[in-house]
Amino acid sequence: MENNYSILIIEDQADMAVFLDQLFNKQERYQTFTVPNGFSAMTWMMNGHLPDLILFSLTGEFDEAVQFIHQFRMSGILQDVPLLVLAEAGLADHQLVQKVDAVLEKPFNPNALEQLVKGYLHPKAATA
Repeated sequence: MENNYSILIIEDQADMAVFLDQLFNKQERYQTFTVPNGFSAMTWMMNGHLPDLILFSLTGEFDEAVQFIHQFRMSGILQDVPLLVLAEAGLADHQLVQKVDAVLEKPFNPNALEQLVKGYLHPKAATA
């Protein structure tokens, strides 16, 4: 089976980036691309890459995250791309998360994350 869906992972912690990459690459239907921050993500997308889903891990660079999410939502091209956020405890209730499609609070259950992604990329299969 070929990779049908691309997932852009924005994660600044190397160990978590590797974990998320492996979590989704173990399934042949996903191809992942990992960048360390929102600026790198925007550069990657401006170079002609359009992911099917973005998984953004919110950590210490909160101001940068706010700017990325604002630019992301203002873009006409990206407005239909699901933006899922992994948020530290306390950030999950911030008004910023109202501008994303879904939030999963850290620490998270990997199976719950897989099901969340599946629900956005395979809506009919997730309800079956």
